[in-house]
Amino acid sequence: ISTSGALTYNSATARIELIDDWPGIWTFDGETWSQVFAKFDPPGRIDHAVAYHDALARVVLFGGKLFDDVRQDSWWWNGSWVDVTRIGRPPPARFEHAMAYDAVYERVVLFGGTNGELVLGDTWVYGETSCSCTMSFACSVCNFSSSAAKRA
Repeated sequence: ISTSGALTYNSATARIELIDDWPGIWTFDGETWSQVFAKFDPPGRIDHAVAYHDALARVVLFGGKLFDDVRQDSWWWNGSWVDVTRIGRPPPARFEHAMAYDAVYERVVLFGGTNGELVLGDTWVYGETSCSCTMSFACSVCNFSSSAAKRA
């Protein structure tokens, strides 16, 4: 297990899932880490983000980087990987961003990060029933307060 993966809690399996920096998935049941092997994995990366989309029962993976290649790809995991990059309008390429599930609106929210040149202060959402992204909130100098989070 590496130190550059991204973690999320999968409420369907009641396990923590680590989407590793090099293709691989690890799950933790509270006692033991177990590696999950898929038929294929997304390209390796670091500084990516993941969140479990509870309404759709799948993990959403976006972005990251591999050397100088900043990623703009979106993937779903629910036992196998599905590349959903070309469905809808993906956020701009980025790494070091954050993702979380918004249970009230049943969506995954992606915020910030960098493209290697600029610090990004935008917010994108993965909707209730699809993987299409829409920009929800943007600012040039971001003070991300709780009131801004409620609007996202």
